[in-house]
Amino acid sequence: MNKVNYDYKSVFKNDIEKFLKDKEIILSPITLFDYSSILKSFDKWCLKNDITNNILTFEIINNWILDGCETKSHKVSAIRELAKNMNNYGKKAYIIPKKYYRNNKRHVPYIFSDKEIVNFINYLSTIKNWHGFNYRKETFSLIFQLLIFTGARKSEILNIRISDVDFKNDIIYINHGKNDIQRKIPISKELSIKLNKYRDLMPYQTEEDYFFSNMYSKNNKRNKVSETSLFEIFRDALKEIGITYKNIHEGPRIHDFRFTFIVKSIQNLIKENKDLNVYLPILSKYVGHTTFNDTLYYFKPKEVIFSKDNYQRNSLIPTLDEEFYDE
Repeated sequence: MNKVNYDYKSVFKNDIEKFLKDKEIILSPITLFDYSSILKSFDKWCLKNDITNNILTFEIINNWILDGCETKSHKVSAIRELAKNMNNYGKKAYIIPKKYYRNNKRHVPYIFSDKEIVNFINYLSTIKNWHGFNYRKETFSLIFQLLIFTGARKSEILNIRISDVDFKNDIIYINHGKNDIQRKIPISKELSIKLNKYRDLMPYQTEEDYFFSNMYSKNNKRNKVSETSLFEIFRDALKEIGITYKNIHEGPRIHDFRFTFIVKSIQNLIKENKDLNVYLPILSKYVGHTTFNDTLYYFKPKEVIFSKDNYQRNSLIPTLDEEFYDE
């Protein structure tokens, strides 16, 4: 069972800790842990942005919710409960409406076919290197291969540092995932070899350098590749392989590679008659979900999972290793 984090340091430290202790008896351990993880993110954001006003205002809440990669609905739920608890103790705190950030136009995920994935990767081998970014092709090719073959979030891959990759055991350590969850991702030997060769090419200075860095950085500082640069390559690749990008809401999105990974992993489990009660929790841990319900969300594209055309073993997605997660 994951332990609730009570180590807070921002101006709202006492309010968060009091809220969690008040809810220990009322909430389930899973929900309490979810709240503690999300509020830890809020706590770090307050420190990072030098928040010294201990009144929980709409401005503070709004700026935090719109920043970062966490799901907005999860943030709203946690901060609403914190605000209500603060009000109960006579402190000023804005209670944000539940549906304030809701977008009625839900994104329908794009599930990439095996052929589209192969074409996408082949296109990446043709992009040009630029002066000052000598390994642009190698950099973006590896980033996208990690996104496709591990189902990791783009922010997690872009934040990997040299010290996070264990080449001996073919493992990538995600030390600052969503909701500050730490986990390890096993990778194929082929990907590990590619990462090792890439590391030897790059002019790294310390083990704490970002693994994927932008060579345009000033003062020879290796800043991580930006999400904007990644999105530009993504759109160019879609155009070249004949997939129409509609808009920011309709996609396809880079995040749809994660959808594809999870959906096809479930597809493989069904094809192999695996016990989903055993393997879905493994998948949930692998992709870094806080709760099992987060993984169940990916059951939505049922027409993809159970379609006759797609009901086949997908050689591109690795088989889940039950023993690796038996910890």
